[in-house]
Amino acid sequence: LRLAPELNDRQLAVVEHADGPLLVRAGPGTGKTRAFTWRSLNLLLRDICRPQELLLLAFGQPVAEEMKSRVLTAAERMGRRDDASAIRISTIHSLCHRVLARHHRRVGLSTDYRVLNKESQRRFLLENFDEIFGPDDHNLAIFNWRDPTRVAQDAARFFDRITEEDISPRRLVESGNLYDSTLGRCYLRYEGVLLKRGLADFSHLLLWTDDLLRDDRVADDIGSGIRHLMVDEYQDVSYLQEQVLLKLADYHDNLAVVEDDDQGIFRFRGAMADGLAIFEDRFPHCTTVTLDVNHRSHPGIVRFSNRLISGLDGDDRRGNRWPRHHTAMRPHEEDSHPIYPSVISVMGFDIDDEAGQLADMVNFLWRNRVIADYSQVALLMHSVKPRHSRPYLSALRSGGIPAFCPDAGVDRVLSPNHGATGNRRFPKGHVFVTTMHRSKGLEWPVTAVVCGGFMGGTDGLDNVVRRYTRHRRPTAGPVGETLDRFHQFYVGCTRAQGLLILTASQENPPSSVFDHVWADLPRWAFMDPAPLAEQRFGRDDSRNGRSVSRSITVERLEHLTLRSRRSGQC
Repeated sequence: LRLAPELNDRQLAVVEHADGPLLVRAGPGTGKTRAFTWRSLNLLLRDICRPQELLLLAFGQPVAEEMKSRVLTAAERMGRRDDASAIRISTIHSLCHRVLARHHRRVGLSTDYRVLNKESQRRFLLENFDEIFGPDDHNLAIFNWRDPTRVAQDAARFFDRITEEDISPRRLVESGNLYDSTLGRCYLRYEGVLLKRGLADFSHLLLWTDDLLRDDRVADDIGSGIRHLMVDEYQDVSYLQEQVLLKLADYHDNLAVVEDDDQGIFRFRGAMADGLAIFEDRFPHCTTVTLDVNHRSHPGIVRFSNRLISGLDGDDRRGNRWPRHHTAMRPHEEDSHPIYPSVISVMGFDIDDEAGQLADMVNFLWRNRVIADYSQVALLMHSVKPRHSRPYLSALRSGGIPAFCPDAGVDRVLSPNHGATGNRRFPKGHVFVTTMHRSKGLEWPVTAVVCGGFMGGTDGLDNVVRRYTRHRRPTAGPVGETLDRFHQFYVGCTRAQGLLILTASQENPPSSVFDHVWADLPRWAFMDPAPLAEQRFGRDDSRNGRSVSRSITVERLEHLTLRSRRSGQC
């Protein structure tokens, strides 16, 4: 009985790890979720911990749901579904919500408190605008914060960063700087209104949980029930998230994390540039396993992605340095893949020409049956706001290609001869248009990445963070700008399984991130398309880099258990 996708030796090293801290450095497509899934079941099979003592944390609800589905499916094959259903799998914010639900009175929240998502947070700021911003209306006008809708949007971002960076608003108020003190007073009023209305935003879930865990009685209540803690995407943790995780790990030191510095794309939200260094300082004797065999993408895409990220050498042009741990990928069974141009550029005269060429290429793939469905294609951008996405959506629609675009929280389906219609689920048969940030954890046979026009930048919030962050090196400013540009494009490019298309135009030239790789790419208008036309994506996974090397069975898991017990690892 074959119970799992086959695992290589390094993935098995993750599965076999019993007690003690574990650091998994895993590049994109290297099977980290698969390894974590089977490690959790191996811990149960070897009676190292009970299901309810195992906590798996992800950074987004879709990823958490996918992880839960994989664990339950694998457990069912082993006849342990009932046990596995007791494993706690959630996001960090959901965990904090549960902690607050048990100890809400300690932070002044009512029993029926509610949590604001990003959209309801902005509405809350608008509905309580006069109470939060009114006393500083004159100062806000000086800083050109006049339009209430814009103020609510910008303030939500400012308040979240101040919270997650653990910046004291009192220090802002007492700074003597008009901008900072105004911001601090507005923040304090915002926090007061939140408590008065019985509300918490996502960032305050973290802040108040961190405060609660400083109380030994609360920490004992929560932490003592956890024996093993496993965290995905550790490079994306903020300072407060890291503090919560380390406090929970104090009870056992069985903290296992997966990280890839090259996929750290949330520094603009407060993710730490030096989080891995802090982890290694905290757990100097941790076991480290590197997963570097890419099972997702064609070898040409793997080689291109390695070359792309190699342009980030650890400093920017202004001399700023940061800690970096690069995990170069290796293609899986390189010689078994068909030979064709797997990375192609599209270069238009202007954006409309660029978008038109892209639509022509998608139609070429459809006519030649390279793709079986339009939903095998994704278009990734740095922003899908209408001013950025409209030319591409119009070109796809004009070419008879249905497209689906989540825009500012409202999902729109754009189809030929049809208008925009609300749809909260991804419709089959549509090219998926989304941002590089939202593409993380996903993959498509064909991925197009818009490479023009995006340049990172700094703003007043970055300056506040740099002035008041006390606990570590700030991640905003020039360093964060350089990291974000490289990493966003790297994440976008590594979503591709069989074909990666990079688009730009003379009007909107490719970002400087691509300076060292762009000229060598075959260009759609001038290349021979015949080898590409012969490919068939999505029908045979092995043609897209999906292949196998080693399987886990019940007998093998039992063998691992006996071997580990003999060696004293239990």
